[in-house]
Amino acid sequence: MSVLHKPRLYHLEQGSNGYGFHLHGEKGKVGQKIRKVEPGSPAEVAGLRVGDCVVAVNGWNVENESHQEIVARIKERAGETDLLVVDEEANQYFKQNSIDITEGLIGNEDTVQQEQIIKKVDGPRPRLCKLTRSDQGFGFNLHSEKGKQGRFIRSVDEGGAADRAGLLAGDRIIEINGVNMEYERHASLVAAIKESGTDVELLVVDDQTDRFFKLCDVTPSSVHVEGALPQPPTPVVTSQSTPPPTTPLAPQPNGDSPADILNMDLTTLKSKARSSKKKAAPSSNWNNRQSIFNNL
Repeated sequence: MSVLHKPRLYHLEQGSNGYGFHLHGEKGKVGQKIRKVEPGSPAEVAGLRVGDCVVAVNGWNVENESHQEIVARIKERAGETDLLVVDEEANQYFKQNSIDITEGLIGNEDTVQQEQIIKKVDGPRPRLCKLTRSDQGFGFNLHSEKGKQGRFIRSVDEGGAADRAGLLAGDRIIEINGVNMEYERHASLVAAIKESGTDVELLVVDDQTDRFFKLCDVTPSSVHVEGALPQPPTPVVTSQSTPPPTTPLAPQPNGDSPADILNMDLTTLKSKARSSKKKAAPSSNWNNRQSIFNNL
């Protein structure tokens, strides 16, 4: 794997003329890039390059922040700053493969490949989010949803600990520090998180993953983050029963077949019905007539 497909972390110490780089944004796109690097500046010495995409400043993800917000984060620390950046090729690679860009991808060349394999699994998986509390807390809020069991992430503070760990609004909490708490009361979850101290691990599922595991009738766990996934039940196909044999219609007294009757129009059927009600005259011959007349 090319080393270009890795983020780079730079620690810059401010010189007499500043850090020596300029930011700019591209029209219609979020985020900021390095527009210019001053020769001989701290930025050039550190290795910052024109076109680098700024991912994080002092540990805060700034991919969706404005120019002013990023400048403010750089100024938060007097005289020094840390920049996590990627070149454009690496940035496109990470986005196309849905890989979150973090400092954890720097040290191990196999990390990116492992992250990609996990992303391209054969089904939806739960996510294990590891949060470290900052001065503003963990940076998320819990709530319950009407008609649904469990506790859900209502909002995530942009750039906060939860945001950096990959927690998303709408996620449902399954485990806290390895303990299943998906159906515990709200107060119990809050207490468990507070008892964790500065670090907490949350196993969560998004809506698609939640529905998948419910279909499989399996409770998600940390095993499913990278291990084998359950298989959904095979739908049962019921065979259609053979219809009972039909009894053929009996021939009609007037000699018409059932098929003929079905093909007749209403006028013809009425005519045949009237004619069938007429009584046939008794058969007789001439001698019988003479006998009848003589007896009168």
